Amino acid sequence: MELDDLVSELIRTKWLKRLDKISLSDVPPDILKRKSSSRLEHSLKVYELAKVVVQNNKLPEEIAIAGLLHDIGHGPFGHVSDLFLRVDEFGKDHAAFGAELIKGKAQEVSGILDKFKLDKSLIAEIMEGKNPRYSLFINDSLDLDCVENIFNFYKTANLSEFFNLELHDPFKVADSYTFHDDKICIDSTCTEHVKRYIELRKAVYEWVWRGKNLRAWAMLGKALDMAYDDGKIDEEFFLMNNEEALNYLGSLESTKKIIKRIKTGRFYHTVLRATLLEYPVKGFVRRKRRLEMEHEIGEDNIIVVIGEALLQKRITIPFINLKTHELIEPNSFFSNKDLFPIYVEIYCENEKFIGKYKERAKSILKQDFKNSRPLSTIVRRG
Repeated sequence: MELDDLVSELIRTKWLKRLDKISLSDVPPDILKRKSSSRLEHSLKVYELAKVVVQNNKLPEEIAIAGLLHDIGHGPFGHVSDLFLRVDEFGKDHAAFGAELIKGKAQEVSGILDKFKLDKSLIAEIMEGKNPRYSLFINDSLDLDCVENIFNFYKTANLSEFFNLELHDPFKVADSYTFHDDKICIDSTCTEHVKRYIELRKAVYEWVWRGKNLRAWAMLGKALDMAYDDGKIDEEFFLMNNEEALNYLGSLESTKKIIKRIKTGRFYHTVLRATLLEYPVKGFVRRKRRLEMEHEIGEDNIIVVIGEALLQKRITIPFINLKTHELIEPNSFFSNKDLFPIYVEIYCENEKFIGKYKERAKSILKQDFKNSRPLSTIVRRG
């Protein structure tokens, strides 16, 4: 089978064309006046990396196609859809949604995979992280998706104006994947590029979780909350692209005001920013509790974002010395298993209520974070 022929057919479908109008950055690039690749461009590059792994290790071609299709289930604004709405209210993230699409809901894509005699169930398993042998290529803190994503985002968004870091080479990382005793490993000669990747990942998330980007991100999520609570969002919404979703939300009575603010750069004001070591839940706070906290803090439009900033997740893939076959578990430089910072960000629409909301927020958080040790708390205007 010619993989590239298959890919040529897939990218002509409406399902992948949609990804060309969803940016790799969750916040559409026009809002922040900062460039971003599309999720289609990113997916094609992940496919190229996965093809290197497949050819080097004589692995199933489904791995390369999983690389191409891994983002097919992303809704508008990328992870904003998942974290603010879809996981809690629809019971699935973009990976699960994408698996449903390729197994039959997206008949055009499903038909092409059948035509080329590919195992759709295997592709779906890899995408969802359910395949014990191959999923680490797409679902790990050092997977092909992340290796390409971080490199792409850093370069395209020109983050070198904030950080002076040496770039890793995604193809060198992909070329270093190998199998030993049926386990995925990384050639130890690639250690330097892995180090660069980790530093770059740290920088990218540091930028993403700061300033205008995070405020715009949170406001998009708030718009999704408002539209859903008004009965205006169903699963079909997640098949829109960024432009369609912005126009749709901008047309609704409940969300047109906040969308106008987002488009014109009039972002909400910071009430409270805190960084903590622990929180009673893993990942992001569930939507129900988040909405309760927003209601408890104030009557003005409040946004609460509480979740892990994935600055440096633990790498689980071991390194291997191909000359001696010695396995080298990732050392402390490559892991952060003891420190996953939890970020608390609270915003309000009306600047004059910052002081009042700050005191209410601190009281609520004191109860919620009673078993946590605060690292820092910053309160500022803007």
